Amino acid sequence: MEPWQLQRLAQLEVDRCLRGMPVALRKEIEACAIHLESMDALDPDCLGRFEGLPFGLEPGLPAELPQIRIFIGALWLWSNRQRGEFRRQVRVTLLHELGHFLGWDEGQVAALGLE
Repeated sequence: MEPWQLQRLAQLEVDRCLRGMPVALRKEIEACAIHLESMDALDPDCLGRFEGLPFGLEPGLPAELPQIRIFIGALWLWSNRQRGEFRRQVRVTLLHELGHFLGWDEGQVAALGLE
């Protein structure tokens, strides 16, 4: 699949996931930028990353602004190049990173099945 196709498929899944969330939660999430990146993290097992301060903490510096980076190339490989699995992994990765944005640690995120 071409990179632009993966980007589009991932964006559709992110949009679908966000639309399905409660309105109050969607308003909180608006404070966090979500980036779909075609280039991957240095760690090939890194599918996504939350950076910045969690919700409720006021950033003082630009580096503290909350953002989620989703590495679609790594997700495509992780999903064995299967479209349905890729979409599922985009969703799980987004929800995992949103958990961190909300202030949850790895254990709390994993307890929800978002590993």
